[in-house]
Amino acid sequence: MTSPLAYFLLSAGLLLLAMGIVRFSSFYADLVRHAHVCYLPLDGLRGFLALGVFFITQSFFISFT
Repeated sequence: MTSPLAYFLLSAGLLLLAMGIVRFSSFYADLVRHAHVCYLPLDGLRGFLALGVFFITQSFFISFT
């Protein structure tokens, strides 16, 4: 799983999953509707950072085993 293509495909898939959850779940739709606007970009960047850490760690485990 060292291909950058896997990162972009997984990111796109998780984004679509999140959009589906927000669209069909009334609980999360209410949370997003009432969320303060300035926190949304920061939370999105945290998600991309978490995915980056996951893929970097995965590539280190593959290369050292």
